[in-house]
Amino acid sequence: MTQTRARGWTIVGLCLALLGIPAVTTLSRLAADPVASNVVLARELAILGVTALLIWIVRQRERLPLSSIGIRTDGIGRMNEAHPLEKRPAA
Repeated sequence: MTQTRARGWTIVGLCLALLGIPAVTTLSRLAADPVASNVVLARELAILGVTALLIWIVRQRERLPLSSIGIRTDGIGRMNEAHPLEKRPAA
């Protein structure tokens, strides 16, 4: 039963990730003045809310680490040896 619930939240998260931000930007373009500061602020807060909701779904409903969606905190501030962009000294 738990896997079925997690799968359902995964589908919700995927739909939200694929359709959430395009829906927010489309709705903001339909406003009377889409470049007004209050419309821009509302759009950016809505995008931030969609992102926060996605992170909440991953952590609380699917019970997965953030590394499952590519957010890693083990290398902040330093380069890992396995990092593909790291310059290695010539031998």
